[in-house]
Amino acid sequence: LSSSAEGTPSEVLRILVASQDGTVRAVERSGKDSPEEDAYRMAWEIAVGAPVFAGVVAVRELEMAIVADVTGAVRAVELRSGVVRWTAKWQCDSSSSTDGVFATPTVLPKGGAVLVPFRSGTLRCLSTADGTLMWETRLSTSPLTSTAVDSALSRGISGAVACVAAADGRVT
Repeated sequence: LSSSAEGTPSEVLRILVASQDGTVRAVERSGKDSPEEDAYRMAWEIAVGAPVFAGVVAVRELEMAIVADVTGAVRAVELRSGVVRWTAKWQCDSSSSTDGVFATPTVLPKGGAVLVPFRSGTLRCLSTADGTLMWETRLSTSPLTSTAVDSALSRGISGAVACVAAADGRVT
């Protein structure tokens, strides 16, 4: 969001893109009404230092984005500036296909927690305020995708679905 001349909020279209080279970029539409190419500009760019295969999750209510990379580092980044608010790290072997984060994290509906599925089969729940670990649980195999549903997380695991309680990580 940005402010108009009258001080009221106006919409800004911001597109967040992460890449295999470890760069996260925010591109935004300028105030021009024309669909011309120059109506878009680079708002910010940061280097996270490792490839990012998971989708970047924008959390508009918290004015932040969640970025997770193949080394297991999870970052909260300011949507407006690209400044890193916090980083949570786990030791992962980035050369192994069984470590790191490859599936997109999911922010829970009330925005206080983010669920991060690690390729090794560990699901971690982090506080969006500071990245502290709230709980973790071990799934039987590597998650392929994740989606928040009410107070539980439905997981696609090798063709099966597991339901994980968002409050404490119990697999049901």
